[in-house]
Amino acid sequence: MDGLTMHQSAAILRYLARKAGGLYGRDKVDALHCDVAYDTISDLRIMMLGYFYEPNKESSDEKRKTVLEELAPMYMRNLEKLVNENGGYFVNGQLTWVDIAFAPLIDYMSHMAGKDLVADKPALKAARDRVYALPSIAKYVETRVKYAY
Repeated sequence: MDGLTMHQSAAILRYLARKAGGLYGRDKVDALHCDVAYDTISDLRIMMLGYFYEPNKESSDEKRKTVLEELAPMYMRNLEKLVNENGGYFVNGQLTWVDIAFAPLIDYMSHMAGKDLVADKPALKAARDRVYALPSIAKYVETRVKYAY
């Protein structure tokens, strides 16, 4: 990335959104809302990783039950509400890097959950589908390496 070797995907996403222009919101308040929305999604992902990669089956099953029956529904309701309140997007009625990051993240999280997490969340499903319908992203998805999830 610009001659740099970097890690931490969220930092890279934020950098690229700033560089591209227009993908980090209209102002600093929108940027803050982007960070809050992404970090909320990431918090749920981290909880799911906690059970998905847990080597102890009993511990994994307990964590999975708590996450999928208690925490994920709450997070998904809140994210659905956020997208509904923002005209189908995560921030201020406009496409941001959070919308773009959400699409593959929710697919991966659905893989870890063993079910489509947006199946009963029409606003989130539409947000994901809208990103995958963007011409450059649709072309990439069509030709990319297919992963297990």
